[in-house]
Amino acid sequence: MSARARAFLGIVLLVASIALFAIAMFTALSGDWSTSMYMTLASLVLMTASGLLAASSAAAAFVPVRAFEVKTEITCPSCGLREVRSFKKGDYVFKEVGECPRCGKGRYISSIFREEEARKAKPPQEEL
Repeated sequence: MSARARAFLGIVLLVASIALFAIAMFTALSGDWSTSMYMTLASLVLMTASGLLAASSAAAAFVPVRAFEVKTEITCPSCGLREVRSFKKGDYVFKEVGECPRCGKGRYISSIFREEEARKAKPPQEEL
């Protein structure tokens, strides 16, 4: 059974157990205690089954974490030379960072951006 099917089945069981519990409480208020107890017990069994399905669902267990690295782009406005390096504390856009090695004029930080690291291939999940 796929993770999506498990999640759907868990939601259906939860809704059914809540409805059964509400009917059991109405039955108890009407005075039929034995039927009410059996319905409450059945409702608790359905709630437990719903919780077990939700806990075993692969969709709920796996949350991908995106890893990235922050980069700084340094540009020379005169000759157009661009250099990309790792972000350093204190970097900000339009900060002057020294002389251009090609033309000798001043360079500045033109942009700060993030690059996602290459993702590793996930092994295929086994169906239970």
